[in-house]
Amino acid sequence: MPVVLGLAVLGVSGEESSRPRAVRTRFPTPDLPIAVAELGPVAAEEDACGRLQGVVDRVAGVGGGVVFLHAGVYPLRGPLVIREGVTLRGDRDAAGTAGTATVLAVDERAGETEGVETLCLERGSGIRGIHVWYPRQRLDAVIPYPWAVGTSEQKGGDNVTLVDVTLVNAYRGIRIGPEWNELHTLRNVSMTALDTGISADTTTDIGRLDGVRIGPEAWENSGLPGAPSPGSAALREYLLRSAVGLDIGRSDWEYIHGIRAHGLRVGVV
Repeated sequence: MPVVLGLAVLGVSGEESSRPRAVRTRFPTPDLPIAVAELGPVAAEEDACGRLQGVVDRVAGVGGGVVFLHAGVYPLRGPLVIREGVTLRGDRDAAGTAGTATVLAVDERAGETEGVETLCLERGSGIRGIHVWYPRQRLDAVIPYPWAVGTSEQKGGDNVTLVDVTLVNAYRGIRIGPEWNELHTLRNVSMTALDTGISADTTTDIGRLDGVRIGPEAWENSGLPGAPSPGSAALREYLLRSAVGLDIGRSDWEYIHGIRAHGLRVGVV
């Protein structure tokens, strides 16, 4: 991987630049990614949260843009706020193979379900091409965690976007609301969620759920350590006993297309 001038990339650091530039990705993309900042994984880094938050905040401060995370594993031991106007984008192949892609490895607040989500989306922010993985999660002793992704109570509202995102083995996946929100877009989102996949509530204008898949495959096919084998009977038994796919509360207007929620206790509420 080449050294990218501007920010810490594979352990190399320099003066930050806020000038947008084209990104050289590992995998083919349907577009030309343009980023304001680029980061790479740092060997033996125990927590990337402070580094990522600092860059997100600085990009938001110059008006927003894309923060590009090159392929690799980024440990998160605390919540991360994606500021207004900022998109956190990773690198992944068309098949969504986690083992060679951009992975956020979450290890924070294990055993808890309350409190802020790990990835908090302010209005006008987004996540694209990212895998979220819980390395300590095990089927024989399932660990509760707070929501993996959620909308900001302080700066919520319009236009949060998740595209080409995989939640490998979340306990609770994506929370939209219950604070007022409008115009969310979830497209090509896959997950294995051990409690609830998506909760959407108090959407007062057009939300879009397009190509959402909730079931055992995201974890089984991830290629990450500790993943159940494909066709795992234990995982299917757990999901059939415990998991809810999509829970929709108040929605004044929602386009729902291409949803696959299967192998769960409840598919859609």
